[in-house]
Amino acid sequence: MKLKAFGNRIICRQGDFGKQVTESGIILQDNSSRSDGITARWFQVWEVGPEVDWLNPGEWVLVSHGRWTESFEYHDDRLPEPEKFWMIDPDGCLGKSYEKPNT
Repeated sequence: MKLKAFGNRIICRQGDFGKQVTESGIILQDNSSRSDGITARWFQVWEVGPEVDWLNPGEWVLVSHGRWTESFEYHDDRLPEPEKFWMIDPDGCLGKSYEKPNT
C-alpha cells in the first residue's frame, strides 16, 4: 500500500522531536511532553495533495505547535525501515526550507 496525500493534505516525516545534538555538540534533551516543548517544529515533506502548490516532497516545513496529527508508523519501499509520519495542517505552516534546518 502506498501512502498518498489528497486534497490539501501534507504528509511529513522526520519531525524534530526527541533529543537533538547541535553542530557544536550541545545536546538538547527532548522537551516535547513539557511546557517548554510548546514550540513550532520542523518536518520533512513526504507527500502533498494536489491542492498544495507551494510545497514539494523533500522540502522542510516549520509547523505551529499542535498543527499536526499524532504520529503513525509506516514502511515504504523507498525506506530501509518503518518511520514515523504525521499529517500537517496547511494553515499551520510558518515557513519552508530546501535543506534541513539547524534547529
